[in-house]
Amino acid sequence: MDGTLTIPNLDFKEMYGRCGVDNSKDILEEVAAMPKDQQLAANRIIEEMEAEGRRTLELMPGADEVLRWLASHQIPTALVTRNTRESANVLTGRLLSSSCQFSAIIARDDGYPPKPDPTALEAIAEQWEISLPSDCILMVGDSVSNDIAFGRNAGVKTVLLDTGRRYQEAASGKWEQAVPDIIVDDLGSLPSLLLPKFEIQSLE
Repeated sequence: MDGTLTIPNLDFKEMYGRCGVDNSKDILEEVAAMPKDQQLAANRIIEEMEAEGRRTLELMPGADEVLRWLASHQIPTALVTRNTRESANVLTGRLLSSSCQFSAIIARDDGYPPKPDPTALEAIAEQWEISLPSDCILMVGDSVSNDIAFGRNAGVKTVLLDTGRRYQEAASGKWEQAVPDIIVDDLGSLPSLLLPKFEIQSLE
């Protein structure tokens, strides 16, 4: 969601600071490893900040257009997010039209390991009756270390929505770990990249 389908509206620097987690670490992993009382306190902070984020949630430019295009071509879509199911429900219930709904949603409170662990994507592929690795699934996200690594770990093609975050991750050495197959600077350009291949497959 954050930075791909929705405009980032959480102050992660503040969240990490209030939870006592180093910015270079994965906050979900760090919180899960905390003693129980610290874990509960950190989760309350995260939930409080995410509740405020849900109130001001907005779609990224191009998100509505690309989802409508995918729906019009009957291409199934799925959402895998490190957000809660409640946040995902705000996206689908308040911001997306009935024609742009996902065939599968996996949120962090659904019991799957968080990205970049590929388990959630493997579950979606199984639901879609697609064997991995496969060129039939395209993982789109704005983070090399989470989203692109997630797709590559599952053996699918990847698209990086470049919002500038990749330069921060490149500086930390994460870029070399998971180079995307395609880089775009807005979601609205995806249909023009996908349409030729989709038309060829449709004719076969």
